[in-house]
Amino acid sequence: MPVKSTSASSVKSTTTRKRRTRKTSQTAANSVAKVTPTLKTVSVKNVGQSPTKVTPTPKPVSVKKAVKSTAKKVSTKKLKRPAKTVLTLNHYKRDFQSRVKIHNYEFNLFLEDCKKGLQLADKSLRNFYDYALQSYKIHFNV
Repeated sequence: MPVKSTSASSVKSTTTRKRRTRKTSQTAANSVAKVTPTLKTVSVKNVGQSPTKVTPTPKPVSVKKAVKSTAKKVSTKKLKRPAKTVLTLNHYKRDFQSRVKIHNYEFNLFLEDCKKGLQLADKSLRNFYDYALQSYKIHFNV
């Protein structure tokens, strides 16, 4: 039966691993990068052959242009004021009176419903009282 080994590689390390961070340059976006060629002379020793001179080739130059960001303009529609409605004090007075009439009508209907509810409850309670009194007399022979 295989047995798990207790080697040092299976033990977890208590130190945390360093993670790579990316550094951003603030001037990189604004500046133009230039690459200048560097010339380096290399001498090659060939055994048994005549010495040859190696000519260096210049490195290609790449120019990076900074991109200018343009802000987009958001157009908003200009609001127009609606036609002015002139309400006089008489308009408000008639509106208030009509609302009071409606309120009074609905309140009277509410009162009538309450009266009907009380009459129904009174009738039901009287019937219950009569039944309880009758059954008590029959049960106890009073």
